Amino acid sequence: MTIKHIDRKTKFRIFLVFFFLISLLATLYYTLASDYPGVDYYFHLRRFNVLIQALSDGQYPFYIDTTLIESYGYNVKSFYPDLILLPFAFIGIFTGALFAYNLMLFTATFLCGVFTYKLAERIYNSPFTAVISAILFTFCLYRMFDIYHRAALGEILSFTFVPIVFLGLYEILKGDYKKWYILTIGISLMIYTHLISSVLIFILILLFCVISYKSFLDNPKRLLFLILSGLISLPIVASYIIPMLEQISSNSFKFNSHVGELWRGQLAISALIKGLLGGIVFQNRMVIYGSGIGVLLFAPILLRFFVKEKSEKLYMTDIIVIIGIFLIFTTTYLFPWSSPYLQFFQFIQFPWRWLEFSSFSFAIAGGFYLSQIVTSQRNRIVTCTVVIILSFLSTINYINHFEREYTEGKVSPWEEEYLTEEPTIHNSYYIIGGEYLPAKVPSIFYIHDRGDSISVNNADSKISRFKREDTILKFTVNIAEADSLTLPLIYYKGYTALLNNKDLPITQSTHGLIQIPVNETGNVKVYYEGTIIQKVSFGISILAIFALCIYILIQRRKKPFKT
Repeated sequence: MTIKHIDRKTKFRIFLVFFFLISLLATLYYTLASDYPGVDYYFHLRRFNVLIQALSDGQYPFYIDTTLIESYGYNVKSFYPDLILLPFAFIGIFTGALFAYNLMLFTATFLCGVFTYKLAERIYNSPFTAVISAILFTFCLYRMFDIYHRAALGEILSFTFVPIVFLGLYEILKGDYKKWYILTIGISLMIYTHLISSVLIFILILLFCVISYKSFLDNPKRLLFLILSGLISLPIVASYIIPMLEQISSNSFKFNSHVGELWRGQLAISALIKGLLGGIVFQNRMVIYGSGIGVLLFAPILLRFFVKEKSEKLYMTDIIVIIGIFLIFTTTYLFPWSSPYLQFFQFIQFPWRWLEFSSFSFAIAGGFYLSQIVTSQRNRIVTCTVVIILSFLSTINYINHFEREYTEGKVSPWEEEYLTEEPTIHNSYYIIGGEYLPAKVPSIFYIHDRGDSISVNNADSKISRFKREDTILKFTVNIAEADSLTLPLIYYKGYTALLNNKDLPITQSTHGLIQIPVNETGNVKVYYEGTIIQKVSFGISILAIFALCIYILIQRRKKPFKT
């Protein structure tokens, strides 16, 4: 039996086995991330460790890392969701954090290829196109850049769900619009993974909808199901979005001061051109040149000039490429990010975040263009083999260059002697820019110098028996008259303070710490209880997820949609 006579399901099973093995092999290389930690590695590893500990202690959901920043506490969860990390954190309870973390990278790599395969096969009805697209996207240079140099876990995981979003969008615009829930699932997973990438992909969804407006004119139901997919996403992501908005509305944070600096991350045209050769040629500054598209994504696009036969799929693919090229253009100095009309986009921090989606567009288009040039089964097998080999050579070349960059001190922002898993003042407690600190906190050095102490306004007030028990701060206060105390806790909405088991009002001090009034002598307990909104929104999300699962099960038992 020849490959030509193998049915599609069998081909997909072969792909699963094959891609499982190469994903496993790739992950063995990824484990070097613990030996050569990228910029955000310890930040995310800390998140992961704290999540494992919370699950072990039965304290999930939690919001405050109570031991970070010298036990002043840091709220990451309200701004950086952990839902996608949960399955691997459960595993980490039994295996340890490092194994579970690497298992998460393996799973993300494997599923990224699988989902890309399913998308490309659905659009082009070609297993060959699907295989090429899956390999090109999963092992693209920008993803390698995220894994190694940046160790940007949120963006790494978002790669996995990009194909799901576009599969759902394709079904609504061109296919079975009754599968609108695929888009809902994709959007929800993106939001629970990386909010910035979610906003960027939402912009692309709007762009594709404008381009495909005729689909809505021909069948208005498609627009209704598009709106439905978005509306159903809202309760699913409520447990993240609503508590985040609650915190933002209750205080001002450091990330507000980062607005207006997007232009600083723009690339020179020369850097962009060199980036197109990534995988073969790497420059001395990985952060600038290593984030390029790379020759393996760029070269297949050039095959478009040799595709002569016109078709609707070719037209659609050309549109995808044009969008990808435009996204690359937005990373350069030629694009006016400093314009006052583009201030909304300043939150994305770096314009080269668009490379995730330009890489995706080039991977999908490259697979299709190759399928139009390479038509015989034998040549397609050879082409797949060559693409796989070149992808691995490119990855190995990248890793070798990354190791050199690392050993030469061009990767880590911290001095080598301070680069340990333990967060200290010397490595900024691995909170990177401290974006989630209240704006009133002068700096982490203020907290370090202040120490683990309680400040009183009246000299006659005395503090004794001060201690921290698990997540609770306890002490005894003895006063002669009413006083106001400033505690060694960073202010976030959701804290509870009790004096002799009676609630105390909590305010924010002039330096962003928790401040409480005391009008009697007694025992004080302060802990993060959470807010009603956090608890209700968590329940809403759980119910919405179960409801969607039940709906999907019912729909799958019905007759399939016929295009």
